[in-house]
Amino acid sequence: MIFRIKHFWPLAIVVTFVGVVASWSLEAWSNLPGNKFSIQMLIAIGVGGALAALMINGMLHETFKRAIGKRYLASFQIYGQDVLDGMGWPAYIAAGLMAGMAEEPIFRGLLLPLIEDASGSAVVAILGAALIFAACHWFKARYWPFWFWAMWEGVLFGIITIYAGSIIPAMIAHFLHDVIAYRVFQTLVRDSPAVTTPATTPVAAADTAPDTDAP
Repeated sequence: MIFRIKHFWPLAIVVTFVGVVASWSLEAWSNLPGNKFSIQMLIAIGVGGALAALMINGMLHETFKRAIGKRYLASFQIYGQDVLDGMGWPAYIAAGLMAGMAEEPIFRGLLLPLIEDASGSAVVAILGAALIFAACHWFKARYWPFWFWAMWEGVLFGIITIYAGSIIPAMIAHFLHDVIAYRVFQTLVRDSPAVTTPATTPVAAADTAPDTDAP
């Protein structure tokens, strides 16, 4: 669902504004600065979080390429074409703003502390907020393996928030990650050689089956 919104940068800007207003009214920004680190350190943690997310994503991509081979590459190409269709720099920036300014205050500024208060566990809060975050990034049933990317990133942003005692680092990390990752993702998809799979493989079979969009 969130991926579909980010296809259209004017819509992403509107959703960002609505998300900011809604999360602010629900006091999700109340722990914005925190009291554990200076603003300079919070920014550094955010930049480090973005770099960590990008590097681990690259490592996962290379691991899956070697472990699964053509089936993964074919699915990666089709997924990338669906997710990135028509996107350019305005959409990359709008996607990053939506991620940092709307998604993080809601998922890590609002939901994470609510779950932590209810469960009494930071681990449960991190996992619970990440699960909801990943569910909102569900795109199509045939792309379910890529759902784990959103899940682990949600865990990372939750850990950063708990560690820093502020949502600023997660906001910065998510913004930078999305802007850079969308561009890198598009380059990888554009430059990848065409990959074909036998008609009997799950990837090829999924391509001929009707799409099942999440509600």
